[in-house]
Amino acid sequence: MAAWLDHWLDNIAAHKVRPRTLQGYRGMVRHRIAPALGHHRLDRLQPEHVEEFYAAMRSEGVLPTALQCHRILSRALKVAMQRGKVSRNVCGLVDAPSLARTEIQPLTATEARALLDAATGTRNAARWSVALSLGLRQGEALGLTWDAVDLVAGLLTIRQALQRLTGSGLVMVEPKSSAGRRSVALPAPLIEGLKSHRAAQLEERCRLAVSGRITGWCSPSRTASRLTREPTTGRGRRCCSPLVSVTHGCMMPGTPPRRCCCSRALTTGWSWRSSGIPNCR
Repeated sequence: MAAWLDHWLDNIAAHKVRPRTLQGYRGMVRHRIAPALGHHRLDRLQPEHVEEFYAAMRSEGVLPTALQCHRILSRALKVAMQRGKVSRNVCGLVDAPSLARTEIQPLTATEARALLDAATGTRNAARWSVALSLGLRQGEALGLTWDAVDLVAGLLTIRQALQRLTGSGLVMVEPKSSAGRRSVALPAPLIEGLKSHRAAQLEERCRLAVSGRITGWCSPSRTASRLTREPTTGRGRRCCSPLVSVTHGCMMPGTPPRRCCCSRALTTGWSWRSSGIPNCR
């Protein structure tokens, strides 16, 4: 099993999934699946082996991890069956770990306005208004470049996203699906805000004498020579502080439920989607 999983990761999954997804697969295989099931012969793996593996994780209280392991195992064994290495996919004979569906808790209009007010006057404040107004994922907002923003036509094009990979730092990736490559109309207030942000950014670059290193990013670091996720970590927690009393009380970045319109919201369970603020969807 261990040898097949390594082959599947390196030669099959590596060409089908995004870099960060592959990194997650490798971590699950290395720390969970291989220690528990890697010693079994591929063609002798039994449903009971997999059930015992899931039961152990259930007793640890890590059901989300168990579900992810099930998906990885199922995909790897599906290819093994297609190639005649096993006669069946034992994951199809085992009930997948089940999770209770968690409802997304969107920001209210009051919370969204409080966040925007707190961000006003900070560097890259427009990044927050863009994310809130258009429902962009965090990586999409941070990976936005000026050549994707048409302030005359009032159109913003999403064609890449920023991700952090262990050992590789920040990298640009394509959207997860064809539907992720999209153009979004900019509301008039957001166009004016982006114009002001662009002017302030150019003024800052001239003042800091970094024009030779201008990269075209809408939310770069102060040197304009590299990308940064700082607005969603340290500065993000400070911008978030006015909302603590009306949310979960947690200001650390967390991962929201699946299908949330932001890949990593400020607070666990949050969505950028606002139900009451004008021009937000």
